[in-house]
Amino acid sequence: MLLSTLGSGAFGSSSGGGGGEQGAGDGAAGGGGGDDDEDDDEDDDGNPPVVAAYVARWRAVAGALVAELRAAVTAATGGLTCSAGIACNASLAKIASDMDKPNGQTLLAPTRVSVARFVAPLPVRKLGGVGKVTERSARAGGAATD
Repeated sequence: MLLSTLGSGAFGSSSGGGGGEQGAGDGAAGGGGGDDDEDDDEDDDGNPPVVAAYVARWRAVAGALVAELRAAVTAATGGLTCSAGIACNASLAKIASDMDKPNGQTLLAPTRVSVARFVAPLPVRKLGGVGKVTERSARAGGAATD
């Protein structure tokens, strides 16, 4: 369904965005470097043009695919909604899915800078496997856990 709907235009365009849905921690919503920084060949996250183009295509396809999946869930369940997180791994996607509830989707671009910006402000307990004991140990060691 989705690939026939998107056609080849999804991979030929450098425009970003996930169908108007929220993007998390990615700095710019689109492709390559519109700022007057030192190097116009890089995007706002310092990625070279080939990476920026890949991220733009990834955002468009992943965002559209997940929007279609969420619409199918709503139709199949008679109106129940769901939230979705889109990221480079399941742990980050799970955290991202909690960011735009109810009935939203959060897309985290698959770059180091985007992931670092996304994770940095989170409380340590948001990370999978970190419980009360690990949080206490981190605090005792001087780490900021809030």
